Amino acid sequence: MSEFKLNIDEKQIKDLVAEGLLAQLTEELRADILKQAVAYLLTPPTGDRYNVYGSRETPLQAAFNQAANAAVRDIVTEMTLEDGEFQQKIRNAVGETVLAATRDEWDLQEAVAQGVGQALMQAWRSKQRDS
Repeated sequence: MSEFKLNIDEKQIKDLVAEGLLAQLTEELRADILKQAVAYLLTPPTGDRYNVYGSRETPLQAAFNQAANAAVRDIVTEMTLEDGEFQQKIRNAVGETVLAATRDEWDLQEAVAQGVGQALMQAWRSKQRDS
């Protein structure tokens, strides 16, 4: 007798469970769940509480802001790595900053160390994205 194997991937299982749960809910309960979900997404934290993103924004606004920030980071990273004119502007700004740092007696070693650290982290993140 041959062995029977049934392979169901994780997405199919999740879809089946969701479908099964929804089939058990009444229309009134579905409407109530949807109403509560939307209210949650549009309600800012109250009192001294913060949302999961560490702000007092609504969850929907916080998620939108986080997505927008990620998109801006990606664009700036691309510009920094690929646009020669933009790279030159950055070099000029760094040069001016270094001159100001030495002129104003900043802690030049700390400023350089922070810049090197940030540049290394950015290069590492870029390499991780590419691999």
